[in-house]
Amino acid sequence: MGYSTNTTTYEVDLFYPKQAGATTTVNMRAPEHGNGETIDRRQVFHDTAGGDLIVYDRGPRVFVISLSFVFMDRTNRNELEDFFEDDAKGGRRTFEMYVPRYDNLDANGDASGHYHYTSCQFETGSLEFQEIRNGWYSTSFRVRASARATV
Repeated sequence: MGYSTNTTTYEVDLFYPKQAGATTTVNMRAPEHGNGETIDRRQVFHDTAGGDLIVYDRGPRVFVISLSFVFMDRTNRNELEDFFEDDAKGGRRTFEMYVPRYDNLDANGDASGHYHYTSCQFETGSLEFQEIRNGWYSTSFRVRASARATV
């Protein structure tokens, strides 16, 4: 599967090992309710002898992306499961990911562009699917990424 250059599509795309020269690509319909992103700033708190609290960042900034997918067909479920187990090795290998920008919608309410996350890893070593109807599945997972660019 190749990556679509149409950045207004509602797709989440996973690439292993990287988008350029990917040996494995998984395209999934974007999450039903958007996605959540937080930044793990790895802050350190230090109390001084004078009673002041000093807060500073330590280490690199890490993006944590929460994704939930509903009504995945059996083929897409199997592709994601194979990607998780064979390519990402359950979170031990890094990959790249494109996610629609829901924070920047155009006049028609369409996502205008994607975020490109690099050095991604699944946060947990397991991926679970629930069969919500005969042949239709849902899943949720979190990904940690070291960098984000807008495309």
